[in-house]
Amino acid sequence: MIGLELKAELEGVTNLHFRDSQTEYYQFKFRVECEGCHEENPKPVDFNAHEKVEAEHTRGEFSFVMKCKMCKRTGTILVHSVSKNGYSSEDAKSVNMATFDVRGLRLIEFVPDGLFKCESAHSAAKFDEVELIDGEWYDYDESASSEVSIQNVEWSLVKLKH
Repeated sequence: MIGLELKAELEGVTNLHFRDSQTEYYQFKFRVECEGCHEENPKPVDFNAHEKVEAEHTRGEFSFVMKCKMCKRTGTILVHSVSKNGYSSEDAKSVNMATFDVRGLRLIEFVPDGLFKCESAHSAAKFDEVELIDGEWYDYDESASSEVSIQNVEWSLVKLKH
């Protein structure tokens, strides 16, 4: 199992999480390589926690299936869990945001290309279109008359014990 961890500095906001629901799916995007021949896929791959596909010659369903163009091995990724709690303004360390069962592939880097959402720490305001691709986000909470931001965003992939 591989965990996707987040560490960031939240100013005036809390409960940062993926914008994901039964009607709008967060598309996880990763740079990946084949675990067999170590060939990196030329483009990042994307998948979500809700749609499943089958792989040839295996049982079960996966979030993503890829056949390596070099060695022809099949790799799979299954979104095991996505945090409903998200990242809070009280979190001073990394927090696990999602867990993946990865077989035959290696996740190299998470590309935070999708939308996130968070809430004001000082009012009832909600921010539903948070983009973190540049590692930071700034807005204004009109209800609390204050600036809000997310800065120093760091994503890391960690091997979890089963």
